[in-house]
Amino acid sequence: MKFTELEVKYEIIKATEELGYVDLMEIQERVIPYILDGFDVIGQAKTGTGKTAAFGIPLIEMSDKNNEHIEHLIITPTRELAIQIEGELKKLGKYLGIKVCLICGGQDYFIERKGIKTIPNIVVGTPGRLVDHIVNNKIDLSNLKTLTLDEADEMLSFGFKDELDQILAAKNENTQSLLFSATMPKGVKALADKMLKNPIEVLVSSGLESTENVKQYAIFVEEEKKFGLLTKFLEVHHPKKAIIFGRTKRRADELSHALNKCGILCRALHGDLTQKERTNVMMGFRNGVFPILVATDVASRGLDINDVEVVYNFDLPQEIEYYVHRIGRTGRALKKGKAYTFLHKSELDHLELIMKKTKSEVTFIEAPTEKDVKKAHVDSTLRMFQSALEQPNVYKELENAKVVLKQLGPELAVCAALVLLNPEIDGKDIVLSKEPRVSMKKAKSYKRSEPKSKKSTRGTSHKSSKKQDKNTEQKPNKVEVKKDKKEEPKKKEQPKSLKEKVLIELEKKPINSSKGKKKTQGPKSKKTSKKQSKKLADVKF
Repeated sequence: MKFTELEVKYEIIKATEELGYVDLMEIQERVIPYILDGFDVIGQAKTGTGKTAAFGIPLIEMSDKNNEHIEHLIITPTRELAIQIEGELKKLGKYLGIKVCLICGGQDYFIERKGIKTIPNIVVGTPGRLVDHIVNNKIDLSNLKTLTLDEADEMLSFGFKDELDQILAAKNENTQSLLFSATMPKGVKALADKMLKNPIEVLVSSGLESTENVKQYAIFVEEEKKFGLLTKFLEVHHPKKAIIFGRTKRRADELSHALNKCGILCRALHGDLTQKERTNVMMGFRNGVFPILVATDVASRGLDINDVEVVYNFDLPQEIEYYVHRIGRTGRALKKGKAYTFLHKSELDHLELIMKKTKSEVTFIEAPTEKDVKKAHVDSTLRMFQSALEQPNVYKELENAKVVLKQLGPELAVCAALVLLNPEIDGKDIVLSKEPRVSMKKAKSYKRSEPKSKKSTRGTSHKSSKKQDKNTEQKPNKVEVKKDKKEEPKKKEQPKSLKEKVLIELEKKPINSSKGKKKTQGPKSKKTSKKQSKKLADVKF
């Protein structure tokens, strides 16, 4: 179904055309009619599936330009998400004169109160700041037409239950309620039972499945070699927009500082920044002022940027949900993306748990070589040359080009271009603080809720096999396999466990091994190691 087929005002259709919207995404096609018909709705869909427009378009359609009270309230868990939703609603409602007011932490109270006094059609806010205004009698929610909770699961995980109870108490009984969430744990179900009346449940995905539009890769690397590996990937990929995720604020700050020191423009985004700083960082990243954003997990849920090419998990996340939200920053709006995860051998169990719960397929690869980096430099230079040759005034420089070639010769001229266009990234002296590895004991075991309707089982094309359950049962026996190698050699030839399979490959040829190590394979070790390395690169989860 196309946006032009929606039964909404022409001004909204015009705005969607300007935004480049053509086809409705599944959550939009299924939810919008129910909201317009006045039903309470539960919408469950993973990140990047168009939830903002799914509730935003109906709210704008139902707004009255001559309103005497605040008509719609949207609550989000983070400031970034609130700012993004406010911006999206303003674009969708600009031809109807819809007023949108933003209320979130880090902003001036006076400016917010001034905005509330204008009686906006829609208020977008975070729970804490909204409660402040309610307690001080600065906002009246008694005449709300709709109340929308976006990312409800994240809101509860941030500890906003009491604030949500206060906000729900301030609305009237006839308010239409909408709840959107990527996952549906017990807390969210209890909240839905409390605020919704006979809701229509729309399940597009259960939230933990990773997106099909993102190719996922993993690479084993020691902690002290992570930064060097990252710089190599950046040289090879040369992304126009990329996000690097670290587990802590300290990690994000150190990575950002180190990359800038190496000549790679980037900024850090985490909870210690002021609202003004966070807004400036996001604006700079969106507008291409700098190509790399280094962020923490708190930021992973609220970022909505459609043209991120690649995501790097510098640290493996402790929580399974964060892995999904991280890689969901790329491959948005039906575009293709890539995600690379750096991990230590000891973190393989945790990655296996993530893959099982998210039904992900991950390919193990090796670090880029110097040959790969040089090839990337040549490819990048050729692309820039081709782009320059398409400019209408390029031939004006023909005489100057002849002078340069006459003085330097073609080879030296191209060498100079390669050096200037692909500056070397020197990260040898960079030392980052060590971060603790993830722990299986601390990892949450997320229990996927069984969908009520038969339709909810659709849309998951990931390979989920019973073999993985068998693998999990065999893990405790991995030590015994090592002890019985001589007695049962067949177990080594036919490993059944995923981890056994990868570790056997690692024993044959360790990844990223230094040249100075002694060879133990005999005179034919070079050929053997190449084949074994190739096999390891093709190991898929």
